[in-house]
Amino acid sequence: MPYFHIIINVNLTILFLYFSLWYFFRFFIFAIVFYVFFWRKKNSLTEKLRIQHVDFTTSELKRDLTASALTCALYGLCLMIGNWSRSDFLVYVFKHNNFGLKDFILTVPLSHFFGWFILIVLVHETYAYWVHRLFHTPFFYKHIHYVHHTAKNPNPFTTHYFHPIEAVVGVLWVIALSLSFKIPLCVWIYFSFVNAFINVLGHSGIEIFPSYWKEHWFFKFLNSSTNHNHHHKYSSGNYGFYFTFWDRAMNTFIKN
Repeated sequence: MPYFHIIINVNLTILFLYFSLWYFFRFFIFAIVFYVFFWRKKNSLTEKLRIQHVDFTTSELKRDLTASALTCALYGLCLMIGNWSRSDFLVYVFKHNNFGLKDFILTVPLSHFFGWFILIVLVHETYAYWVHRLFHTPFFYKHIHYVHHTAKNPNPFTTHYFHPIEAVVGVLWVIALSLSFKIPLCVWIYFSFVNAFINVLGHSGIEIFPSYWKEHWFFKFLNSSTNHNHHHKYSSGNYGFYFTFWDRAMNTFIKN
């Protein structure tokens, strides 16, 4: 029996590290690229793309990176708890799948892959919008969400700078969806990179979308860095993550 508990504890530790490091390194790779290219190296191109022409202080960068790293560890803890009973998942990932690396190869037909991918995105968008609005109600903003809005001029490392309670709430949808449906790991892996890129882009402080997209019949529904940057600056409106359709439907979209 003691040996059994040791095995379980080792597996849980590995699972915690697996999810924590997965979240952190995806975020950090994109964040460091955006920061080095657009903020460390100043040139005419990057100057034009900047939304707020204010440099970040060293203390702000350290604060946001440290807080984001702690949030990633909390994500790992939550996902470990949410998946600890899935022994088949543990065996598959740790013994037969090189920690998930084989799932970069699609194991399902493209139609299934995109079907699952679209489902995840739409579920996340809806969850993120309404939870974000909830956190902007006076009580939750004052006691929880104000932490994220400490950064009025967000930088790439601000991405996961959350109050611990908001971090936990922010990852619950992943646990619920993964336990409700047998979504292939390859879908989750590719989604996680798209999610990390868009999340860092929204906090990058630069706008890469062409200006005419604001009025385009299709592209106007894609959320932009400017939309989220203004949300940080003014602490209201533009609650969407990937898109603007919920904001437009609920009259919370702030045009910029």
